[in-house]
Amino acid sequence: MSQDIFNDLFFVRNKSMSFQITEKDTVSGSRIGGNEPVFFSEQRICELNLTNHLYFMTISNDLIKEIDTEFSVFIPKKIEDTLYPKHNILCIPHPFSNRKEGISSFSNSNIVGRKLVIGNLQEDIEEIEDEEEEESFFENVYGNKIGGNPSLLQEEDYYFSNLKTNNFDFIFQFDEGSYQKGQVKGNKPFLNGIIYFYGKINNHKISNIIVGFWQKG
Repeated sequence: MSQDIFNDLFFVRNKSMSFQITEKDTVSGSRIGGNEPVFFSEQRICELNLTNHLYFMTISNDLIKEIDTEFSVFIPKKIEDTLYPKHNILCIPHPFSNRKEGISSFSNSNIVGRKLVIGNLQEDIEEIEDEEEEESFFENVYGNKIGGNPSLLQEEDYYFSNLKTNNFDFIFQFDEGSYQKGQVKGNKPFLNGIIYFYGKINNHKISNIIVGFWQKG
């Protein structure tokens, strides 16, 4: 990613980069659902206190080029809070690692494995026309995106206070409205909501990615 695009995404924040779920799975790179990476052996799952979690997604540098390593997201079997760190949704960095084969007790069997792919650079603000009021207004682009500003479903300040105190910046969001048809069995983990990922930005690099909060749809 060029310095100019990086600046537009993460400093000026006037643009964002879309990404999508494809109809096919992949054993490597960025993906969602299916089995966790091979890196997470049963022993390592225990060492990391993940026995009450399920695998959700892996983000690699094919999606965000400014991260030095992959990270995988594990969600509690019962999510009881929306805010970091109380929600206990974990983003764990690890070496590049293929998807584990066979049956895994730590995969979320309700989400079929699919590949995540980068989309297009876009303006992060779009004009919305209200036909009933015969006027228009502007808002941040929704959907899956990297950079720009978070597209909020609720705007209370308490979602951000702890993140701002600890100097975390918005990195990307995943919108559960983007699942492929039939990909999820039963209820979506975040109630058809949006998950907002934050991290530290330094010298054109992104690190320390966390789930800042999530909001239900």
